[in-house]
Amino acid sequence: MDYHTQRAMAQVVHAAIDSFVQSFAMKVDWIRRQSIVDQLQQWIDLSLTPTIVASGVCIAPNELTDWKLTIMERLAKQRIRHLLDYVKAWPHSTGAILDLRECMHSSEVKIQIATSFTQQLSRRLLHAGVTTSELLSIYINVIMAFKTLDPRGVLLDKVATPLRAYLRHRDDTVRIIAASFLADVEIEGDNHISTPSDEVCNELAREINLTEYQAHHVEHRGLDWDDMEWMPDPIDAGPGQSVETSWYT
Repeated sequence: MDYHTQRAMAQVVHAAIDSFVQSFAMKVDWIRRQSIVDQLQQWIDLSLTPTIVASGVCIAPNELTDWKLTIMERLAKQRIRHLLDYVKAWPHSTGAILDLRECMHSSEVKIQIATSFTQQLSRRLLHAGVTTSELLSIYINVIMAFKTLDPRGVLLDKVATPLRAYLRHRDDTVRIIAASFLADVEIEGDNHISTPSDEVCNELAREINLTEYQAHHVEHRGLDWDDMEWMPDPIDAGPGQSVETSWYT
């Protein structure tokens, strides 16, 4: 393949990639909350590659690998551009976070994630127009979303540092955290707080109460005669330790 043919083919391929990545097929899965990267792989294998081969162009293995990486990077850029919105919409946006996790094949993408998200935070949230309760709520979502994105916590540490530092300088941060510990919340369903207030962080209050509810449920599980999943605690379980927290297998 001569230089001009190779360049023309590259332009066509990149145009096709951009068009597909921006198509409806690559929209975030808000319903099942799953990654759509498998659909991207299918498009490469069943549509893009056969079309190129049918045109009479020979594809070297390394070229196909480069195109796959390019497609992943394009999808990653799409998701990174709206990453703060996805974090705010967590957990409904789990599919978008999983897409991004599937596309993190290089340190460059990880740097883009950390840099872009930090900029989005600074531009849109770290100012006086956003209440402390909102910031704390988003902070909870940042932890959840970025632990899903990078279970090791490296990215979380990078992106959460500016938000933590900003919250420390807010005069009402401690007061709202304390109020959130005492707030009355709904455990079931999507309802968060029974009496919404700027003096309470909804997500923090819900997480606290949910943790207490789960601990209470585990503690009293043996008393529930209708629990068909009940199992006896292992013989090596210590006081207050249930089957969920032991080494029992």
